[in-house]
Amino acid sequence: MNKTILQYTNMEDREILKRVSESAENENSTNTLISDLKDTLSNIKNGAGLAAPQIGVNTRVFITRNYRDDKPEKFLTFINPEIKLKSKEKIMIPDGCLSIPNVQSKTIRHSYVKVSYLDESFNKVEEELEGFQSVVFQHELDHLNGILFLDLLKNEEQQQVENFFVRQKNEPNIFYVEGKIIEMTLKNG
Repeated sequence: MNKTILQYTNMEDREILKRVSESAENENSTNTLISDLKDTLSNIKNGAGLAAPQIGVNTRVFITRNYRDDKPEKFLTFINPEIKLKSKEKIMIPDGCLSIPNVQSKTIRHSYVKVSYLDESFNKVEEELEGFQSVVFQHELDHLNGILFLDLLKNEEQQQVENFFVRQKNEPNIFYVEGKIIEMTLKNG
């Protein structure tokens, strides 16, 4: 079932988004959750992944588009995921979030991670992820730990984003992109 994505600017939603998620134990409820995550992300063109807390479920499950095999129309499922090893090499990459629309900034992520998780069939998987799949995995895992990409920004930029949210209430056609506020106007016809 297509679910509503919680929004950071809503204080009740923010409280839920900042919680650390609990282990997924029940296979039936986890399968329903996975179905809901897939239905929801399927209806979003620019979403790379979606974590259970973003639809209000405090469970350690997320899905991503399959960048690992260069098949973004397909999904990968991660149940009770964890990072076993992180590369020393890090990359700075533009980051955004479905729970924080109209905001994009650069974050630093590991270029490579060795991970373990249960797949959709509840089989244990250990694998190495690199490139964009590694970055998306780290972003979604952060959600399960109550961390949003804004938490990774320097304090000064966090304050700029909070100021942006105040301004956005009266100016809905503005976007925050890497420290700049950009106004978008739509032309008819």
